[in-house]
Amino acid sequence: MRALILSTFGLGLMSCSAATPAATSPEQAPLTPVDGLVDWIQRRAQAEDVVRIPVVVTRTALGIDAAELGGPGLPAEPRPSVQLDDSRLGVSLMTRLRSLCPDLDDPCAVWLDGVFGRALPGPRPAHTPTPTDAGPFVVHAVGDLVTAADAPLTAQRLP
Repeated sequence: MRALILSTFGLGLMSCSAATPAATSPEQAPLTPVDGLVDWIQRRAQAEDVVRIPVVVTRTALGIDAAELGGPGLPAEPRPSVQLDDSRLGVSLMTRLRSLCPDLDDPCAVWLDGVFGRALPGPRPAHTPTPTDAGPFVVHAVGDLVTAADAPLTAQRLP
């Protein structure tokens, strides 16, 4: 009900859920191991596919401090960071996250839909994802919070 009320006011929240992965495929990739995920991200970026990813966002009073792929229940290994671009949203990502995670001191794990790469017109600058840097991600939509019930977490290509 909360998502319906918020979307009425233009926040555009949507319902997202994780699929149970069998293995890395063109449609989805588990977040572990990181090497398989990085390869999947590179293929999705080249194809400019819209994907759904779980992202943990750290915020301050001034805005987004850091973001990395992940969520609850993942091993405590370094996760690929992402540079979030909310220029496609009508309402800023920070405002949307504030409604989902009011406490700035806590990281906010949320499902985001979008594309890897920059939101520039014309050819996109090349970026090769690495295990520590997934690169720029243009956010198209903000989903629900990522919870332990969503495990195992996957990145998913959307139709």
